[in-house]
Amino acid sequence: EKGVKVRLRFGSEELEALPEFITLHLKDLLFGALAHQQLSVRENAAKAFSCYLSRAPLRETRVCLAEVIRKLQNRVDAPDGGGEEREGGSGRSCGRASAVELVEAFEAQGLLSLVSDVLERLPSRVILQEWDALIVTFSHYLSHSASTVRQACSSLFLKLMAKSDPGSP
Repeated sequence: EKGVKVRLRFGSEELEALPEFITLHLKDLLFGALAHQQLSVRENAAKAFSCYLSRAPLRETRVCLAEVIRKLQNRVDAPDGGGEEREGGSGRSCGRASAVELVEAFEAQGLLSLVSDVLERLPSRVILQEWDALIVTFSHYLSHSASTVRQACSSLFLKLMAKSDPGSP
């Protein structure tokens, strides 16, 4: 992000960032579309998110990654603070005082597709800062009841392991 400035041109007008009327509710709308049951809606939402992030500062991509991980973690309080495993509608919960309840397959697929794009945009040093949250979250989703979610998650593990920044050995 050092020295890189995003400049957007709309006709004769040049802006340093997307206008607020576009960005104000954009992420909320796109996150909703990423959870849609229809695949083409999720795919177009992921493409729109990608276009948005390509025109936003790097810090916005970092914030987006944190939001996606938070949504995937979908933390719930376990009853009695117990350590028992409970069955969820879409997968399993890893029982602890604050358990991760796996989100439904459609939403998980949409969010994981966004993570894939975000991982390509972020430098390795930023990904390493989020390493623990990424590995723990992806590990949970490898046990999702939907095979498409497990496959998407496996691809993310591969992407993480193969991540290389331009100019690195």
